[in-house]
Amino acid sequence: MITNQSRNFAGPMAFVVGTAWMLSTMSGCLVSSHSSERETGTRIGATTMNQIEPGSTTKNWVLSALGEPTTKSVFTPEDADRLGEIWVYEYEKVRSSSGAVFLIFGGSSKKTTNQTHHVEFIDNVVNRVWSD
Repeated sequence: MITNQSRNFAGPMAFVVGTAWMLSTMSGCLVSSHSSERETGTRIGATTMNQIEPGSTTKNWVLSALGEPTTKSVFTPEDADRLGEIWVYEYEKVRSSSGAVFLIFGGSSKKTTNQTHHVEFIDNVVNRVWSD
């Protein structure tokens, strides 16, 4: 037997259940987020850079260990009978993320990491190494 009191309870309960269902199915439309990561160039760790010894490491070793440089430039040292060359290895990592709550809040962030390593050769042997 349905009493008058249980009929009064059924209406508000149906409203609560219906509202909860509606909000749970719409939440994908109200909140959004996105993140991405992009890497370019050659990433070189400190351990690898520490293996390069000026005066003994050869150009062939550097090429096999680090790969092709981003740029190469040739120069003539003070004593003109020798050949100098500088190889530059560049690396960049960009992390981006953004998020929004529909009509309430939106935000984003971006973090960039850069590495630049220089290897100078005189007559195909490392003369010096430095990083920016």
